[in-house]
Amino acid sequence: MSGGAPSPFRPAGASLGLIGRELTRLYGLPDRFLGRALIDLARSAITADPDLGGDPRKRGYESLLIRSVLPRLALALGETGLTAVEAAGARAAPDSGPDLRVLVGTCLNNAVFRPFVTQPDPQLRALTLGFANGSPVTIGLDRVSPPTPASDDWVARHIREVSRARFGAERFSAWEPAMQDYPGQGRFAFKRRPEAPAEPEPDESPCP
Repeated sequence: MSGGAPSPFRPAGASLGLIGRELTRLYGLPDRFLGRALIDLARSAITADPDLGGDPRKRGYESLLIRSVLPRLALALGETGLTAVEAAGARAAPDSGPDLRVLVGTCLNNAVFRPFVTQPDPQLRALTLGFANGSPVTIGLDRVSPPTPASDDWVARHIREVSRARFGAERFSAWEPAMQDYPGQGRFAFKRRPEAPAEPEPDESPCP
């Protein structure tokens, strides 16, 4: 199909394939380079949506995730080039451990990055999608504060739930690219609506 409006069945912004390849690349980065990627993501998010860098009461969880969580993760991964504002945001977040995992889960469960839906940048676009298919934020979180099979934060619980749905067992507590290799991957998620049973034809016989 050429011309006209974009197909409603095609995701806006960066394609899902591009996002998947970028998340796989981030997953394989050494700590120091992953930290730099996360602080670059925070800066790109504020450039694309300046409200994220303003009064945190205006954007709530989205601002907390960008201004505090991402700098905290970047710092823990060895990034040393934070600005004074970024360093202050990092200090406002918990140190690595269960409290940081709880904070990240709360942010992801409540944040809505609608302005990034049409972003061609795959990392910004990934912020609008569920982290069960990978997220720069959770890749950093799991590197800084790895979950255990007993971890009870929202991120670990949701990954285990999705793992059960995809593989029939809790094979994963943290996302990794292998989590995308599940039976039926790539098929439509919806089911065909069952056809209504045919109505019987009226009896036109003259007999009673």
